[in-house]
Amino acid sequence: MATYSRALPIAPVVLLLAISTSSNANEDKSINAKAQMMENGLRDSVLDKSNPTKWSLSQRMAHFNVPGVSIAVIENYKVVFAKGYGLKEAGTAQPVDENTVFSVGSLSKVATAAAVLSLTSQKQIALDTDVNTYLKQWRVPASQYTNIDKVTLRGILSHTAGLSLWGFPDFEPHEKTPTVLETLKGTGLSRTKPVRTFYQPGTSWRYSGGGTTIIQLLFEDVLKQPFEIATEDLLFKPLKMTRSTFENPLPKEFGNIAKAHDASGKLEAKPRGWHTFPEMAASGLWSTPSDYAHLMIALMKSYQGNHNYLEHGLAQQMMTEVGFGKFGLGPKMSGAGELRRFRHGGSNQSYKAWMEGHLNLGTGLVVFTNGSNGDDLYEEIRRAVADAFDWPFYRPFYRYEPAINAKWLNQFTGAFTVSGDKYTALERGFISADEPRPKTRYFSLKNNTLYVGQRALVPIAPNQFVLQGDDVEEQTYVEFIQNTQGQFETVIVREGANSVVASKDMAERLN
Repeated sequence: MATYSRALPIAPVVLLLAISTSSNANEDKSINAKAQMMENGLRDSVLDKSNPTKWSLSQRMAHFNVPGVSIAVIENYKVVFAKGYGLKEAGTAQPVDENTVFSVGSLSKVATAAAVLSLTSQKQIALDTDVNTYLKQWRVPASQYTNIDKVTLRGILSHTAGLSLWGFPDFEPHEKTPTVLETLKGTGLSRTKPVRTFYQPGTSWRYSGGGTTIIQLLFEDVLKQPFEIATEDLLFKPLKMTRSTFENPLPKEFGNIAKAHDASGKLEAKPRGWHTFPEMAASGLWSTPSDYAHLMIALMKSYQGNHNYLEHGLAQQMMTEVGFGKFGLGPKMSGAGELRRFRHGGSNQSYKAWMEGHLNLGTGLVVFTNGSNGDDLYEEIRRAVADAFDWPFYRPFYRYEPAINAKWLNQFTGAFTVSGDKYTALERGFISADEPRPKTRYFSLKNNTLYVGQRALVPIAPNQFVLQGDDVEEQTYVEFIQNTQGQFETVIVREGANSVVASKDMAERLN
């Protein structure tokens, strides 16, 4: 493992004021006003128009049992606000500040992708070459699925390479951890199955942390360095990310570390207070929101052709969807024109993280938390930031207030089959790790509430619904279409600029 030797910045005891890159007093005042609005403007995705409820950040941290939060906001391609809230460890007097590091889960994959593209620009690897060309210690096993199309870095980064293994468990401080070879082979100390192909590369989409772990080994084989050392030169040093590392276990000497907490807000991973993430490329990054924002700004500017971290063409490829999914080369993509954006969530056992960058607006957000319920919290924070900084995203839906009776709602129940192979929010909770995606969605009625699977739908019109509390990926709504005989046999799921059509199964139409 690498030894941490970078100088630690001196952290303030308590961060009382927003950190603004602007020297203009009026701008500072404006940013602080927006920050206060954000801190008191957390809300749900659907509001009652007659009584729109909002909460303070401290109220919702207590509600979700999340001890610590750190936030960075980007405006005009600069970090204009960065602040820590709460505690590094519940029950102590150790505050989170701007320099506190968090485990960021799968946000690691975007950082890894940036390092891959940096290495690509050096002509040491190529995106469309069979990865087995570069691998020495282990190779992607041959299978019936790789006879025609091979596993490539483009496929791995966009999760279209046909690879298995969605994610990984965290390791306690006292536990020995698997090597990258053991993880890929599913042997030794590994707790997961071996990484394998289970569909023809390029023919579908399947999220794969196993694929990203192949990149971890590829760096070792190509650069003759451990992954956590290689990324220092490829990523952290060029972007001045002085409070970021892939080193696992994270040494105490790194300092100012947010500790892990469970869903009730109790300390986990005792006695040290944080887990180990040996699958570093997929989920092992430690960082601060400000540091991570430096990466996002470099990617956004490279996309605009105004930064030398990535070649313009590579940055454009990174921010373009590949195949059937919503992923570019690392980040998840959405929106069109001015609203074009990239984002990713991170979810290790006791840390939840979120980032999003708005490519043509030069704005963005990073939120890191140290509690298992942090994803519920960062959804509300994201809405509050968008409202306070007047971003054209995540406008609230308003509940359709007239009562809708069960007879009307019952028209929307039954099995609807999706056409095509597109991924939508309705699939979350339906997909198992290594199986083909089901195309049928089941709508049911319980206590005068419409459900898709186990997820409640909130009416915003008599025939339009939104998923309760779900707009992190996109503002998603479901619209049932009436035919000329007054029957609802079609449903359209809209997510931003994308839409998926599903039709009621024929047997149910006849009943």
